[in-house]
Amino acid sequence: MIEFYQSPLGKKLVDGTTKVGKESMEIAQPWGMSLAGKIQGFLAEKGM
Repeated sequence: MIEFYQSPLGKKLVDGTTKVGKESMEIAQPWGMSLAGKIQGFLAEKGM
């Protein structure tokens, strides 16, 4: 397994995975914050 991750293909996989993870977080963070605000508003309306 170590040999694979040291190979050009393995390095490319790691680089791509890191990039996708970073981009996903950039998209998910604002969405999550917006959702949290909506949930707080809903709970406040219900007196919780």
